[in-house]
Amino acid sequence: MGLSRAEEKVLFIIASEKLSVSEISRRSKIPKTTLNYVVRKLENRGLLEYIKKGERKLWMISDAHDLCNRFTALGESFGGRTGEGITTISISRNTRVEIYQGTESLYKLWGKFVSLHKTERLYAIQPDKSFNSAISHIIKKLSFKDLVDMNEKILNSNIIVEALVHERSVESIAKTISSFGHDPVPFLAGFLNRPADTARLPADFMDVNAEMYMHNDTFTIIHWADTTAVSITNKDVTRFFKEMFESLKYFCEKYDQNERVARKIAEMKPQ
Repeated sequence: MGLSRAEEKVLFIIASEKLSVSEISRRSKIPKTTLNYVVRKLENRGLLEYIKKGERKLWMISDAHDLCNRFTALGESFGGRTGEGITTISISRNTRVEIYQGTESLYKLWGKFVSLHKTERLYAIQPDKSFNSAISHIIKKLSFKDLVDMNEKILNSNIIVEALVHERSVESIAKTISSFGHDPVPFLAGFLNRPADTARLPADFMDVNAEMYMHNDTFTIIHWADTTAVSITNKDVTRFFKEMFESLKYFCEKYDQNERVARKIAEMKPQ
């Protein structure tokens, strides 16, 4: 849970008691000035709370059961999957982390994006290498139909997608799908007339096995080659990455992906 030695010591000392800062300081041998900072930090993370007894504040663990669950969830995230490959860790009142493992859980994560309200925006950076890795994993571990269905759901949801992509993605997507013996047209059709604001990444810039998504107060990064993802729900973190996204987009050339997909479908359809 990212606790310091001092924070661990404080939690251990008041595990089953209600103590004042003076008493905690005496037992822990942590100076009161330092201890006040430690206690406030633990309070902000939702781990400590206090009750008033006269003029004194007595500190105690907020919920021992909840604390135990957090440590258990953290252990599971490092030791293996939970039941559905998704582990949720509440870091504080303002921060939640979700860890996804496996193709099925990443597919469900994409499904979360579909459930956004149609007036909301989904911000994405989808490098060519990562997107093709996603296609390959879904076809191999799930099915080509699942891949097509997800793209159609995104189209029908009318979510506005603001994305940075590589221009060659359309060509490489078609090639990847064809390599599995499927017709790429049904999948590519899911991009037609999609409400999107797309810009073009330079050919070899950011062409890695990772992609990034932002919506509301959640920032997500997916590594399809390792079928792993991390979502951080935190207002400041998401704002930070959104502004980085906007800065990068400013230097990228506008790109009409719908038009490029339409031309590719026309090329592939028999005359």
